Amino acid sequence: MGINQNSSVNRLVLELKKGSVLAFNIIYARYALQLLNYVGAATERKEDAEEIVHDIFINLWEKRDKLANDTDLSSYLFSIAYRKRIDAFRRSVNSPVFEDYLNFQNQLAHHETHQLEYKEFLALLKRALQSLPRRNREIITLSRIKGLSNDDIAQSLHISEKTVRNILSFSLKELNAILKVYKSNNLL
Repeated sequence: MGINQNSSVNRLVLELKKGSVLAFNIIYARYALQLLNYVGAATERKEDAEEIVHDIFINLWEKRDKLANDTDLSSYLFSIAYRKRIDAFRRSVNSPVFEDYLNFQNQLAHHETHQLEYKEFLALLKRALQSLPRRNREIITLSRIKGLSNDDIAQSLHISEKTVRNILSFSLKELNAILKVYKSNNLL
């Protein structure tokens, strides 16, 4: 970074520390797209990446008074983004959908040597979900994608918890069978 750019960034930091919305908007315009591209590589959905970038800038605004006058904004913002990328990865690994992916991989391992990539699995899953009846698709989405408990699903859909369990059990078996057919016929 050149001396003029460095002093320009330092002025932005000073103005930001004083609470300047204009300085914040300039910083946002300068770094948001770079951060979105960086974070987007670790998320499955663009909306997730946008939310993380939004959180990064909220963090910047909330901690603006703690910034050193000579803070390297790029390093500061990307270090926050790095931590948020790790958090996003951890959430995806701990998600019910990722667990379903691992279970499906384990079942395939007994029958095939080909490993199904996670993104391929998500595409197959999306396609397979569309073939299920609307209520079954809704319950699987609430359970496996949104992570709601059976009780929460029952309350939100105004049905019994036993009905949720039954539909979920049947639908997961059906979904697994559909996924196997799609995979065996290379219908990606």
